[in-house]
Amino acid sequence: MDGRTYPTHRLEELMLQPIADALAAVGSAIAAVVSAPFKLLARLFGGA
Repeated sequence: MDGRTYPTHRLEELMLQPIADALAAVGSAIAAVVSAPFKLLARLFGGA
């Protein structure tokens, strides 16, 4: 790394953060795909 020592928990956070970000992005994409048809139906029936 850069020659400095990091506490173990900080190193784990650095390793897990990209995984958490990727899971959040996947979750957002799934939510958008699932909610799109319902939004379309709501517009067709005069809501939203």
